[in-house]
Amino acid sequence: LGFLTWEDSRSIPYEIIFLFGAGFCVAMAISKIELGQAFAPVFSYFSTLPLLLFVLCVCVFVLFLTMFVSSTALSAILLSVLYTSTKEFLEPSYQSLIMLIATICIGFSFLLPFSTPPNAIVANKGNIKSMEMFKFGAVLSVCGIVLTTIFGLVYWQWFL
Repeated sequence: LGFLTWEDSRSIPYEIIFLFGAGFCVAMAISKIELGQAFAPVFSYFSTLPLLLFVLCVCVFVLFLTMFVSSTALSAILLSVLYTSTKEFLEPSYQSLIMLIATICIGFSFLLPFSTPPNAIVANKGNIKSMEMFKFGAVLSVCGIVLTTIFGLVYWQWFL
């Protein structure tokens, strides 16, 4: 029928399962200590930028973080940080736009094997080398960020 069975799940390496679990644990710890308030002064420096530049800065920041943090953990952590940190200078509709674009950009972390679970699966099977993944991933990530930013801003301004 196309569904996973228990036998299919046995073939998933434990490292990938730990990657998911660790991401959720880190995200829960950060939300409990309310780390978003600590980043408010950092994001306030960017409050004078035009919206386009602010969105691009957030996207580059997200891309940088995905090289070191799994996408599962980053999405859970970053959304609460963005929401809390931008309350002071962005109206709620633009906060939603920033969080939406950041969430989409988290999916563009094609640079390293541990950035996303699909990257880890491909790297674990040995089908692609890390340097090849980084070269092609950089191009894909930049294209994805630019297109998502343009589409998000145009759609948000014209249709919502």
